[in-house]
Amino acid sequence: MALETEFKFTLEDVKAAALVSLKSKKKIFRIIGVLLIVIIALGVFLLCVSEDKMFPIMCIVIAVLYIPLVFGLNLYMVKQNYNANKSIKDATIHYVFRDEDFDIDTGKTFGKVRYEVLYSIVEDEKYILLKPSPRQMYIVKKEYCSDELLAFLHTKAEMVNANRKK
Repeated sequence: MALETEFKFTLEDVKAAALVSLKSKKKIFRIIGVLLIVIIALGVFLLCVSEDKMFPIMCIVIAVLYIPLVFGLNLYMVKQNYNANKSIKDATIHYVFRDEDFDIDTGKTFGKVRYEVLYSIVEDEKYILLKPSPRQMYIVKKEYCSDELLAFLHTKAEMVNANRKK
């Protein structure tokens, strides 16, 4: 049984998918969030008790700007990579999903990926991201998928993500 979908790849889709991927790393963001709160609290404490005001103010400013800076740099790098990669820039991506693997065809490149090598599958309201590694992803836009394909990909996501947690 082969299920297919395709869509025109745009920079907006890549940016949105990159944010979905970044937000899926909840555990690391919780740790970073706690550290930033500690740094801010330490900065406020030092601001109250220290005569040197520059160091505490720098700690507070860096902690407050860290998350927006990470998101901003991530989007900048996504845009740079998208513009540099001629095989995906404004390409129509065609996927063929089978029980053991799936094909990706951009018209310029072709690839076959087995589900067992996927690192994870991440999903939000608009996208399903098939991730062979933490820094690489194949983007599937849900609005172009049949209900049967979505159900199939949900099943594969449960399998891939369960195997990763072992």
